Amino acid sequence: MPRKRARKTTMGLIDPEVMKQAAEDVAYKGKSMRATASTYNIPKSTLLRYVRKCKISREEGSSTCMLNIKDFEPNYAVRRIFTDCEEEELEEYLIEASRHHYGLARKDVLELAWQFAVRNGKRVPASWVKEGNTRAGPDWLRGFLTRRTKLTLRQPESTSLSRATSFNRKNVDDFFENLETVMKRHTFPAERIFNVDETGLTTVQKPCRVIAEKGRKQVGQVTSAERGTLVTMIGCINAIGNSVPPAFIFPRVNFKSHMMIGAPTGSVGFAYKTGWVNSTIFLGWLKHFLTHSNCSKSNPVLLLMDNHNSHISIESVEFSKQNGIVLLTLPPHCSQKLQPLDKTVYGPLKAYYNTGVDSWLGAHPGQTISIYDIPGIASLAYGKAFTPANIVSGFLSCGIFPLNKNVFKDEDFLCSYVTDRPETFQQDFSGSDDVAQADKGFELSPASPSDADLPTTSAQGGYLSPKDLRPFKKAGPRKKKRSNRGAKTRILTDTPEKDAIIAKLSKTGPHQCASNRRLSIEYLPTPLIENSSSDDEEEAVNPSVGDYVLVKFKANRLGDEVYYVGKVIDIDDDNDLDVTFMQKILSKVTRPAFVFPDDEDLASVAVGDVVCILPIPSQVGGTARASKHYRFGIDMSKWNVQ
Repeated sequence: MPRKRARKTTMGLIDPEVMKQAAEDVAYKGKSMRATASTYNIPKSTLLRYVRKCKISREEGSSTCMLNIKDFEPNYAVRRIFTDCEEEELEEYLIEASRHHYGLARKDVLELAWQFAVRNGKRVPASWVKEGNTRAGPDWLRGFLTRRTKLTLRQPESTSLSRATSFNRKNVDDFFENLETVMKRHTFPAERIFNVDETGLTTVQKPCRVIAEKGRKQVGQVTSAERGTLVTMIGCINAIGNSVPPAFIFPRVNFKSHMMIGAPTGSVGFAYKTGWVNSTIFLGWLKHFLTHSNCSKSNPVLLLMDNHNSHISIESVEFSKQNGIVLLTLPPHCSQKLQPLDKTVYGPLKAYYNTGVDSWLGAHPGQTISIYDIPGIASLAYGKAFTPANIVSGFLSCGIFPLNKNVFKDEDFLCSYVTDRPETFQQDFSGSDDVAQADKGFELSPASPSDADLPTTSAQGGYLSPKDLRPFKKAGPRKKKRSNRGAKTRILTDTPEKDAIIAKLSKTGPHQCASNRRLSIEYLPTPLIENSSSDDEEEAVNPSVGDYVLVKFKANRLGDEVYYVGKVIDIDDDNDLDVTFMQKILSKVTRPAFVFPDDEDLASVAVGDVVCILPIPSQVGGTARASKHYRFGIDMSKWNVQ
């Protein structure tokens, strides 16, 4: 059947009022069937069918038809598989599944419709019951989407599991509780509530839509390169609709004033080799913010920001506390919902910036954009995106100002349904087959139960809904509470939180040596704990947070092993370790030196891959560069340390 069949007849298009009038003329007024059919332009056989209905429905001695107007409409429901109520139930199921971020693809919908029809004893087309077929036909799906106007085929946006599940009622309530606390404490007006965040501007834009020839498979648009160079922009806005001049971070070692040509008035520039923000740059931005916000201990401001590591340093917290800047962090992975800049400002900024880059390339044919052209292009986009209307709308939609703790409805939290789970009760599973089931941890319900697992209508003696046939995905219960929880919403400038930050950073940072001179290293200052695989003596290594460890990896398929030095920064529920690795910089076999790279190298490793716990390292020297180099007081010659 063609997707858009051209109608060749008027069958089914006759108005019900006309059909009723024609049937009554023949049934009650004695008019000729053929003449009436010709007068009203109705097929004779169709008119005869409705005349018989009128005669059957007429009461004794009455000349009035007792049928409703709907009885004169074409009855197409005789070939329908599902009723309106069943299709509505299936529609609501598909909508809820998409809100869980586990939406169904075309083939999944066809399989579900087939199960829904067969298990409930529906009359289905012959093609549905062919041997080996477990799907509905594509024609049914086309008609279903036509009838159900709420549904359409969409291309979903990739959303990480952390971002999907972190936006839950608990995290949001904690944030609004902290926000309400600082608002009651200081009574901030709209002009004293700020939000800061970073965004990336690259030399390669996403081209805007252009008018082109129909039917052409590919339409090209010029960009400066295949992959662009990133310049980070730090933006800051307040709830009254104003903004602080932005900061730009260039991927250079040293900052030069000519980099800022064309930037918005009052902007400030920084340089770092990756072009990303770090704790030193953020401290410099806080000083820039201080000059424009005119804050002090007697006139404090509230600064909302995310939990990026660069925002949380001892120096930044101390500086903020001394200058009346109250730091409140958002819950992790919730900035897409709770950050005004992300909600209503940065989207228009990127759109205007891409348009500006297209215009620049059109005005400079044959030339490419460099990082020094970005501030000038961004300046034009900045004025169009950072408008009072956009800014105020962002704070309003996030429920920050005016404060609205109920801005998010229950359906907004459906994305966290999969991990909205209870804690496991402690039970004795010894000697039971349930041990394996209890150790599953994070597992999802099966996507599509097999036919053997699905109860039939005859067995159940009742109706099976789409939720019965394909339950929504749900993670298993946690085996235990996490002792080392990650970042959360916090008031960083409160004394307890500040002390906790100092304690954590002093625990996870490299151990500084008391002396700035070059140290003479004594070998094996602390005992070395190794993993022993022998049967006679097997001692498991149990590292703690803050320990330095030696980790083995498989280098190739032949089983060759390489070793890396790292530091444990977290331990998860499954006893896996989150390790930040060091880089080997000196090639001396017995006493290599190591350094933490500028770009943190994080990885999750199993505790079984830890070869040994290393002693506390010592500094190599006292210069600015050598003070970042560390040696461990052990002989590493027997390991292929990288």
